[in-house]
Amino acid sequence: MIKETLTKEIDLYIVGWLNMGFENDMLLMVADNCFKSTIRTLEGVTSHKLELVAATIRAFHFFLHSFTL
Repeated sequence: MIKETLTKEIDLYIVGWLNMGFENDMLLMVADNCFKSTIRTLEGVTSHKLELVAATIRAFHFFLHSFTL
């Protein structure tokens, strides 16, 4: 039996995402959404997560500007 270790992947992705300020619940929500969207790689999750962050920033920017006009 081959023992698989995920230490490298955890350090590269999960710890990095947590260090960027993502909380466990947010990562679980993104993972669930990626699974339902047939995204099956950590690189795909990273790409999807960045798209969500960009959409959030755009929405926040729009929200801020709607009060300054």
